[in-house]
Amino acid sequence: MKQILAVFSVIFSLFFLNACDDEKSNAILESKVIRFQVEIPAHESEAGTRVDVNALKFEHGDEIGLFVVRRDNTSSSPIQEKDNYADNVKMTYDSYTNTWVVDRPIYYFPFDKSQNIKFDFYAYYPYIRGVNPTDMKIWGVLDSQESSINLGRSDFMTACQIGYVVGSDEFVKLHFMHHFSLVRLDYQTKDSQSLPFVGIRAGQYVVNAFRLDDVAKEEASLTCGKVSNDMLTGMSPLNNSGISGITTYQAIVIPQYLDDNPLFYTLKNKELSSINAENIPIRFEKGKAYRFSPTVD
Repeated sequence: MKQILAVFSVIFSLFFLNACDDEKSNAILESKVIRFQVEIPAHESEAGTRVDVNALKFEHGDEIGLFVVRRDNTSSSPIQEKDNYADNVKMTYDSYTNTWVVDRPIYYFPFDKSQNIKFDFYAYYPYIRGVNPTDMKIWGVLDSQESSINLGRSDFMTACQIGYVVGSDEFVKLHFMHHFSLVRLDYQTKDSQSLPFVGIRAGQYVVNAFRLDDVAKEEASLTCGKVSNDMLTGMSPLNNSGISGITTYQAIVIPQYLDDNPLFYTLKNKELSSINAENIPIRFEKGKAYRFSPTVD
């Protein structure tokens, strides 16, 4: 993922027909492909800051993970460590065909097409191999986000749809939400020189283990523990800001309270130098975007 995303919808097929050999013909006539719609909203604007989050999109090769729980209409089945209807299916975005490629097919049967059968879908980004959805552990944010790839990998998101009926004609809608904060700084640079390093000072946190279904349904929030002193995270420059001599740098940070020390730094003569910015809030909140400009001396 290049950067953080405004609403981007793409429809893709995930479920294919399957049946025992003697039922295959009937299954083809009675079953249908489940279609998905993936939506990724922009970070919300924070009042009091100047925010203009660019509309971007998934990059070729981006991966999301999906768990599926099958249950009857009267029960509530939480996600299990394994043996769900689908376990951590990896879906990879193909920008050439604008579709998602599934690493292994997932099948449903004709008897699943009943109002008494429901499917619950839980998705997350970025994909993690071998993850336990009942005790999920993620890295948090990377301390080097100068590249757009590392910036995107730092943006943890979840989505879900509960109670889907296979026989319906509706899409399975996976509307992702951001769990971290997006910070941008408009910094003056010289066109004739290579872009300077710009970093953001933020607390270093570890995300505590969590249940994917609870977080995706917003029945629980991610919690974090501070593990050490603040870290300086390299920020990723946008290709262009639309303003001559101004480069917009951006980074993903864990939601947290801020102190009165400088937030941004750059390198001058191989030494770190602080960048004073205006309108620094008390804290960074989940799913919010913040944009700053250096103060004028």
